[in-house]
Amino acid sequence: MPPLFLIGELSPLAKLMVNLSCFAAWITGNARNTVAMKQRMQIGYEGTCSDHVTRYDTLGLKHYTRIATELLGGIDLRGKKVLDVGCGTGILSLQALSGGAGTVLCSDLSRYMLEQCR
Repeated sequence: MPPLFLIGELSPLAKLMVNLSCFAAWITGNARNTVAMKQRMQIGYEGTCSDHVTRYDTLGLKHYTRIATELLGGIDLRGKKVLDVGCGTGILSLQALSGGAGTVLCSDLSRYMLEQCR
């Protein structure tokens, strides 16, 4: 069984909110309905309910650029073909191109995220 509660690095208030949400999903049975959970995630990524994804990406750009730089550091990408599965906004893909990759193919479950990547 996957873990129910988050123990990662978040502020105490954020941990409380995330864990209460997970607990509510578990109590109501929604945590076991993976099809419904995937549909809700897709709706969220497509920006149907709000523009939180756009704001999240704007705020996270600097952070994820640093992560992408670390992930690709020391890898010789010159002229290589790169496949970025689950590319999101394409931060890692753009870093790969900056590192000399010849071609980058991006894929993501969400059309909204692919449009952001473009």
